[in-house]
Amino acid sequence: MGNARRTIRPPLTRQTLTGVVPNLSARCAEHPALDFLTNCLRGVGMAGFLGNPLTGTIMLVTVWWVSPWFGALVSVGVVASTATAALLGFDRADARLGLYGFNGALTGAGAGVLLAPSWSPTVLALAAAAAAVTALTMGALMCFMTRTWGVPPLALPMNGVLMMLVIALQQADVTHLRPYVTPPDPTRPLSVDPTLRDTPAAIAGTDSLTDHVRAVLHGISQLFFLESVPAALVFLVAIALFSRLLAALALLGSAAAVATATLMGFDGFLVYVGVVGLNGALVCMAIGGVFLTPSVKSAVLGIAAAAGSCVVFSALNAVMRVWGLPSSLSLAYCLIVPVVTVLKSKVGGVVAAAPAPTESGEGPIETATPQGTELDRAARTV
Repeated sequence: MGNARRTIRPPLTRQTLTGVVPNLSARCAEHPALDFLTNCLRGVGMAGFLGNPLTGTIMLVTVWWVSPWFGALVSVGVVASTATAALLGFDRADARLGLYGFNGALTGAGAGVLLAPSWSPTVLALAAAAAAVTALTMGALMCFMTRTWGVPPLALPMNGVLMMLVIALQQADVTHLRPYVTPPDPTRPLSVDPTLRDTPAAIAGTDSLTDHVRAVLHGISQLFFLESVPAALVFLVAIALFSRLLAALALLGSAAAVATATLMGFDGFLVYVGVVGLNGALVCMAIGGVFLTPSVKSAVLGIAAAAGSCVVFSALNAVMRVWGLPSSLSLAYCLIVPVVTVLKSKVGGVVAAAPAPTESGEGPIETATPQGTELDRAARTV
C-alpha cells in the first residue's frame, strides 16, 4: 500500500452555519475564487461584528431586496476593498476575517445616501474608488491604532473616506451629490423639531409608540444606511445566527439611544430614520458583547454608553454640518468604543474578552462566548 497523503476535510456540522464557521473556511481555502467570495461575504457580515459568510449573505440579499441600487453599491464596495487588500499583499488572515471588506461595503452603502443619481456609472466608479481607499486606510490604522493602543479602527476608514469624498466633490463643483448634501445657510436660523418623522421638513403632530418602535428598528437597518423595518427584522435574525446576545444588545442599544435622544428633544428626523439608533446599537454590541467579556456589568456599561452616544452624535453633527453632511454617520460609535476599550482596565468588574477560536477550528467553538468574533481576535493579534 502506498503512503500517499490525502487531504482530510472537516465534516459538515453545525459549525458550518453558525459562529465563526471554521469548517467552511477550511473548505473554501482550497478554491481561490470561492475563498475570495467567502472573504467578501464575511466583510459584509463584519459591518456588525459578524464574521459569518452566511450572515453576510443574508444581509447582502436583504440590501438587494430593499434597494437594488444599494445592493449594487455594497457589492461593488466590498469587492473593491477586498481585492485591493489582496492585490497589495496585505495579511491574508486579516482579509479572510473580512477586516478590509466591511469598510468597503459600508462605503458603497454610504455612497448611495450621499451621491446621485442612482444607477450612474460615475457614482459606481466613485464608490469603488472610495472603497479601495478604505482598504489602504484600514491597513494603516491597524498598524498604528491596534499595535499602539490595542484599539481597532472599526468603521473609521469608511467615515473618513466618505467625508473627504463629499468635501472634494463640493470643491470640484460637480453634480454628483444629493440635494441635501450642502453647507447650511448662515442667514437661516436652525430649527429643531423633536417630532418623529421621515422627512426633514417640520410637521405638526404627536409621536406614537409605533413611531418609537420603528425608530429603534431603523437603527438596526441603518447598518447599511437603510430605513426599513423588514430589513431590520432580517438583520436581527442574521445577527442572532451568529450570536443571540449580540442581537439582544443591538436592540437594547438602539432603544437606549432613541429614548435618550427623545427625552433630550433631539431632531425627530435623525431619530426616526435610525442614525441615532445605529450608533447606540453598535456601541452596545461592541462594549457589551465584543471587546468586554459578557456579563451584567458589561451589558449595563454598553447600554449606558449607547445612551451617551446620541450626545456625541449630536455634537459631531454640528461639526459635520459645516461641510454639508446630513449627519456624522457612525463616527460617534468609532470614537466611544476605543475610549472604553482603552479604559477597560480602569472599570471595576469588567475584563477584556478572551480571544476567539482560530480559523482552523482550534478551541471549543461550542463554548466560545459571543464576543469572540474575528474582529476581536484580529485586534489582539495584529
